[in-house]
Amino acid sequence: MPNELPTDEAPPVPGVWRLGWLLFMQPIALHRMYRAWGLEGDASGIKLWRRARARDSVARTLLVKYALWLLVGMPLLTGLIASALRLSGVAVDAVRVAFGVAGGVAVGVAVGVAGGVAFGVAVGVTFGVAFGVAVGVAVGVAVGVAVGVAGGVAFGVSFGVAVGVTFG
Repeated sequence: MPNELPTDEAPPVPGVWRLGWLLFMQPIALHRMYRAWGLEGDASGIKLWRRARARDSVARTLLVKYALWLLVGMPLLTGLIASALRLSGVAVDAVRVAFGVAGGVAVGVAVGVAGGVAFGVAVGVTFGVAFGVAVGVAVGVAVGVAVGVAGGVAFGVSFGVAVGVTFG
């Protein structure tokens, strides 16, 4: 809030409704809270889950409140919107709305996981192969030059000595 004074201590985790307001209407203020709580950037659900398993009370509280928004808030808002549409004269099929919400959540999670895995594999393979090729070429050239020079000098000296002794 504008009238809140900055302090050195971490702010308390807001309630469910305040968290929803911050999430949808004041994301910069929520980002500042995340930084004050020691969360790098805007932590994903996986990062919050890992911190919660490490007994971080802020991460546990955030996970519970985000789960409430996902599992209670979203269906409640969808039902309110469908009811408002029905009251205004628009034909709304409640079963289709329910399947749409459930399907949207399922597809969103599946696409998010698949996209994350695909991106991770692509980046890992790209940088792994690039690093492997770069190191392989550098080491190969260095070893080739070193062995070539050493072998060339050794062969040249021994051949020169043999020729000099033979004809000398």
